[in-house]
Amino acid sequence: MILNLILSVVPDPTRCVSEAIPVLKPGGRIIVFDKFLPDGSRPGLMRRLSNVLSTLLGTDINRRLADIIGGLPCELVHDEPSLLGGMYRNVLLRDHRK
Repeated sequence: MILNLILSVVPDPTRCVSEAIPVLKPGGRIIVFDKFLPDGSRPGLMRRLSNVLSTLLGTDINRRLADIIGGLPCELVHDEPSLLGGMYRNVLLRDHRK
């Protein structure tokens, strides 16, 4: 399954991923391409100000992947920076339901 530029625009990205997992075969994968704030970091002043405008336009640039997938039955298999100095990420998640 591919989630392309969706987790930063849906109101509840955790719910989006949690609803994607059941349609996977056990051990199935989800490919994610989106913009995320690096885990463990805090947005700087310019990023917080930019997020006010971007949120009005429909996208939240201050979401963290770990916050989204924490507690879900999936594991982060791969995470690499893609565009804009790593703001956009290529991510691979794997379902780990039994």
